[in-house]
Amino acid sequence: MDRIRLKLRWCLVVITLAMTSGLSGVAGAADLEWTDCPAPRDGVRCGMLTVPENWQNPTKGHDIRVHFVLIPAKNTGNRQPDPIAFLTGGPGVSIYFGYNSLVDFPGNDQRDVIAMEPRGYGYSEPWLGCASVDELPACYEKAMEEGIDVTQYTTANSVRDYEALRKALGYQQWNLAGVSYGTYWASLYARMFKDSVRSLIMDSPYPLNAAYDWNRVAVLNALDKVFIACKGDWACDRAFPDLRPRFVEAMMRLIDKPDNWNDRVIGPRDVFEPLFNAVYIATTLKYTPLLVDALARQDYDVFFDVGTRAPFAVPEEVDLGRMRSLGLNAAMMCMEDIFYPASIETRVAFSSVWPREIVEVINPEGWDYDKRCAAWPVPRHEPSINEPLVTDIPALVMVGDYDPVTPPEFAEAMLLHMSRGVLALDPSTAHVMILDPANHCAADLLEQFVDSPNRYPDMACLARRKPVSWALPE
Repeated sequence: MDRIRLKLRWCLVVITLAMTSGLSGVAGAADLEWTDCPAPRDGVRCGMLTVPENWQNPTKGHDIRVHFVLIPAKNTGNRQPDPIAFLTGGPGVSIYFGYNSLVDFPGNDQRDVIAMEPRGYGYSEPWLGCASVDELPACYEKAMEEGIDVTQYTTANSVRDYEALRKALGYQQWNLAGVSYGTYWASLYARMFKDSVRSLIMDSPYPLNAAYDWNRVAVLNALDKVFIACKGDWACDRAFPDLRPRFVEAMMRLIDKPDNWNDRVIGPRDVFEPLFNAVYIATTLKYTPLLVDALARQDYDVFFDVGTRAPFAVPEEVDLGRMRSLGLNAAMMCMEDIFYPASIETRVAFSSVWPREIVEVINPEGWDYDKRCAAWPVPRHEPSINEPLVTDIPALVMVGDYDPVTPPEFAEAMLLHMSRGVLALDPSTAHVMILDPANHCAADLLEQFVDSPNRYPDMACLARRKPVSWALPE
């Protein structure tokens, strides 16, 4: 490309960014390039931001590119200067996993919504993907051969990337809206760049001082809540009586002797994953009693048909293979989380007694990190990363009562250190509220809060939330 074309391209980038951000001066525009979107939608724009792989020593190593999406405010006549920056979960879950909900994100009427694929994720380059945990050693070797410094794929560096994107787009401040791991990311962002953050929306919060060692307790507590709620619902109890003892009996049977189905050996871990996935997300929570009943009846046709339904509709244009970045997940979790104990503030106690055999055999998200960390050797981060976020930034902390991975106790622990934080506990949902298109209460609370972070939001809609409508046999 000759100098004239380079100069023309530079002018177009500056003009485009100024029109998008509403500002005349754009910092860092030379590092930003607008690109085609993997899943085109009307008005939605995509781009790549070039950043150093090693922020502490930019001259060491090479540059990488992070992918982002910009969803312009629908009401351009009343567009507010502070957008909503969405921070996805995982670590390692692409923003395109919940993309259909993202393009209709609450608050988008008056505010731009920005979503970034963190370094190592989905459509960012490089992508630290891997087909399975068993293939992680080979994926690690491939990363080494390509000259990727896997120690630079940290939450702190993703914070620096997102801050660079804010500057490149010309925004003075924005509102951080994190879901799940995205709240951990947002917490570190607020610690590192407080002045860039107008407000915090923490959906299904994972505090900096939490740890995965309470995951088994949280998921069994969530199942207990499902069993109790079904017992109190006439239609559910009639269709699926005695769920808890039947679940215990089915699990103990499989622990003693696995079943055979369609030339496949079915053990306790094989059936627990679909159950965990069902209770995990609001959109599939309603199927949990039906799944337990099918498990107890050994009806694996129904069990695996229902238990493998996707919680979100992924756009057909998106490469499904890039939705999870297992190498990135191993890099971050093994450096920042797995080897550090949870603070006493975030501890979750069993709500009832369970057979020891069941507690030991279940495998909710993350219980193979001994294998992941051995396959992806990275040094441990300084323990200071696990100190709680202490902040006076206005914060809305949202959590579902059935959440099996970031339970209400985590939200309460996070709020201990937020002088201007408010709790929104939804009694009828599970993990990730603001991406559930049916949860109008969550959308209303987010919009209220972003419009007026210094005013206590009207929580009346939470009291009006109907109990879960459990799926019944057809």
